[in-house]
Amino acid sequence: MTWLMDNQRPLKVTALTQTDKPQIYTHVERRKQPCCSEYPKGAGHRSGVVELARGRKDSKVYGATGYAIATGRR
Repeated sequence: MTWLMDNQRPLKVTALTQTDKPQIYTHVERRKQPCCSEYPKGAGHRSGVVELARGRKDSKVYGATGYAIATGRR
């Protein structure tokens, strides 16, 4: 997000780590990692999830006049 904002530093960054189903996924310390960053003219949200069943990588960028979605291959 910093790159998209012309290397401008965020005003605020908020992150949370959480573990789902620790009795099943005993070796995964951080299963969900949502992170929000606030900029003077925009905001970014990143949500990383450890997906053990299948590989998935995608990115979505929304703007005032459009959006872009990039999908990753396995």
